[in-house]
Amino acid sequence: MIWIIPNIMCYLMFAAVIIFIVKNEKGLLKINELFIWVLISIILLLVSIYGSYRIQRWIKEGKI
Repeated sequence: MIWIIPNIMCYLMFAAVIIFIVKNEKGLLKINELFIWVLISIILLLVSIYGSYRIQRWIKEGKI
């Protein structure tokens, strides 16, 4: 059960990073950091999806 909270936090961080990217797109392009922030957001999304998959697998196995 304790693993669900960090997973939810990962999704919230992903949403916050996307909002940051959208609001600061021009500035990030100006300093050539947009690609790095998009890459960070993609990695964060993949980590969140993997965490959800792992929790779902544990529920099916009866560990949670």
